[in-house]
Amino acid sequence: MLSWDPLPANTHPVITMNLYRLYDGRMVQIGQSWAKHGFFALQHDVCNLGCQPASGNGLGVGCSDPYGSMTNQGPNLGSRSEVNPSTGYFDGISANVHQDDHSDGISHGLQVPHNELGKPDARYFVEGHYITPDDALAGNGTNNASYREVGISETEQGWLVNNKGLTIREKSAIEAWEGAHISKIDTDDDGRIVLASKVTQLQGGQFRYDYAVYNMNSDRGIRALRLPLSEAAISNVGSSAPLSHGEAWSNAPWSVAMSQGSLSWSTARHTDDPNANAVRWGNTYSFWFESRHPPQMGLASLLRFKPGTGSGTLTAEAHVPATLGESKVLSGVNNRPPEELSEEGRLLVGRALDYAPSTVDSETLFAQLKTSMAERRKFGWKVVEAMLQPHEVLLAEGEESVDVPRWQTWYEGTGQPNEILPMLGLYFDKLKANPGADPSELADQTLNDFGQKKLAERLTDERFEKELLQFIGRSEVPAEFEGRGNTIFSPSFMRHVMEHAQEIENCARDIPGDLPPPAPDNFSHCFPEFPRSAVMVKTKWQNLNEGAIQRHDTSGTALSAVIVDSMSSATWPGVPATENPDNDEIYVNISQEGTRWGLTGIHFVTKDVREWVWVSLWWSPKADKDFGADRPASVTQFNDGVWKNYKMCVVSSFIEGDAKPWKSFETSHPSLSDALQMSFEATKRQVAAAPHNETTAWCSNPFIEFHTGNARTSCIGCHQYSQTDTDFGAVLTGSVPQFGRSRNRLNFPPDFSFAIPDEFGFRGRTIARARAAAQFDW
Repeated sequence: MLSWDPLPANTHPVITMNLYRLYDGRMVQIGQSWAKHGFFALQHDVCNLGCQPASGNGLGVGCSDPYGSMTNQGPNLGSRSEVNPSTGYFDGISANVHQDDHSDGISHGLQVPHNELGKPDARYFVEGHYITPDDALAGNGTNNASYREVGISETEQGWLVNNKGLTIREKSAIEAWEGAHISKIDTDDDGRIVLASKVTQLQGGQFRYDYAVYNMNSDRGIRALRLPLSEAAISNVGSSAPLSHGEAWSNAPWSVAMSQGSLSWSTARHTDDPNANAVRWGNTYSFWFESRHPPQMGLASLLRFKPGTGSGTLTAEAHVPATLGESKVLSGVNNRPPEELSEEGRLLVGRALDYAPSTVDSETLFAQLKTSMAERRKFGWKVVEAMLQPHEVLLAEGEESVDVPRWQTWYEGTGQPNEILPMLGLYFDKLKANPGADPSELADQTLNDFGQKKLAERLTDERFEKELLQFIGRSEVPAEFEGRGNTIFSPSFMRHVMEHAQEIENCARDIPGDLPPPAPDNFSHCFPEFPRSAVMVKTKWQNLNEGAIQRHDTSGTALSAVIVDSMSSATWPGVPATENPDNDEIYVNISQEGTRWGLTGIHFVTKDVREWVWVSLWWSPKADKDFGADRPASVTQFNDGVWKNYKMCVVSSFIEGDAKPWKSFETSHPSLSDALQMSFEATKRQVAAAPHNETTAWCSNPFIEFHTGNARTSCIGCHQYSQTDTDFGAVLTGSVPQFGRSRNRLNFPPDFSFAIPDEFGFRGRTIARARAAAQFDW
């Protein structure tokens, strides 16, 4: 039970309300209220948790205490400054309760200046935040904020607010900032601080850097944000803070200063002004600037306002402009040969920009995607758009540019030479020199220091023709099963590999499939699961100089024929290779030898959910049909529109949880609806005895999964057998349930990644080779 004793007792919650605006990619807090003091707890079951009611002086287990707007407006409103948010303590006698007559209608309630509203296409989020002493004492002080999106429109009577969507429970509104990197700092002595950052590429080679400092429940607060800036020239520097009203706290704007190696915003020190405009609890302050320097990850410093027992400076990971001396150079992409790129105008990216996972928690997102094909495909296209975010490369004339997709700035594996071997070598050099250091810190340092990528040197015919490692040395797999392409890994994927290199190298191959997972949040008996920002990429290229590309039929009729017949070869139905796309019709890279290589297929695999989200694109001359019919216009804006010629399928679980996955598209996209329905009915006919008696999800790429038998498989199904005794050939020939689509294991030793054994672990031995080169032993 949660105590709910009315004033003058101090054993009840205080509740604050905040309003945020997301506009043009920037998240700012535009309004706040005073703190409402709870006085009586209703015992409702709004959350459907099975309320166990208590008296009005306490909130029962599983119960909810809903309020109307007038109740939150007053009269039991008190000053935020009277409350210690970390402990929940306040003096109930002198709580400064607001008891006036509210004649102005807004006194001490949630107030927002008119000029902060009415922005076209802006989104708004209302946040509610509870602070209560017994919950804080129990260590639950960081799960008491929730938010909900609202619509705000101006009418003749004033501003109209209406709810949009459901309340996102136990998450602060800052987590609604899509695409932002979120760093949470749980301090040793005083609550949680959050630093969020996001980079937006502008016209003319500029990048806009946005930051938000959110004080969830720290009494000490924050007085300064300091960013490492090196020599990067900046412009359009600004900041924003919600107005404090009725408090003694100042609203004076923060000062901005440039010094050697840093950019900082700050307010007065506590010793100079205890009422200075620090980032107080429940508030978010926003900061921004523009620079021509592309982003890399770095450490920002947050200086605390009030004195205390813990450190006066906190650090958090954030996007910062790349340092020229440590940057990575990319060249020779998107139809342009390397020699056409300017030596000084090449793209400088430093540490590659990571993938920002969904702000919806993994469990909730998993349920949403599993049970709704519409939501799954919408999310799949959203992943594609994130992967295609451009990094600009200037041409020699300095007036024209080409864009490099984000995924191509990441770290390439597959065979030799690759980028993961020298990266691991650098990591082991650091580990050898600092044997007692934290591996995660050394992994971060390695990513910051690893600036060797010259894409022009990577674009060779040899690289494009490499054999996928999952087939090398597998004599039991017929030659026609062999595939060719490259694997690429995001920064956080590589960081996790480095941090857990010893466990990966020693991971056993013979872990029984019926052995339960070691923990509820970990599939692997070898190492912790990858973080949600981890991404695996697999590409398939075709030499356009040598001939035409085959066109594959992915209509409903074709899919039904290839999936349903268990005795068929299950190869993709292809039309004779007569397609010769121009450079503006397919994503092209030009090798050093002058060969035009077209990207025919690519997998983007994100850890947004525990079973990963498996998104696959393939080229098609008729890409507006079936699996390309619902492509959003936003995807076609990149690389001169070449991505309009790609189709997409996506899975996020073994089971197809949508009873009619085609239903949402019957009217809007009938060819997609037909393909989804016929592939669903085909897989449904292959259900087996329990526990393999459920219809499974399907997604297969005709250019990557082109081997005999591969058209009826699914990405997630194949990958469950990585680093196990079950051979990949068993999936293709149907020796395992539903051609591998049905879950057949309780644990997944490499967390679904073929790269763990085939590149890093016992087969590829990249970790072992890097250790040997560094002369480092465990």
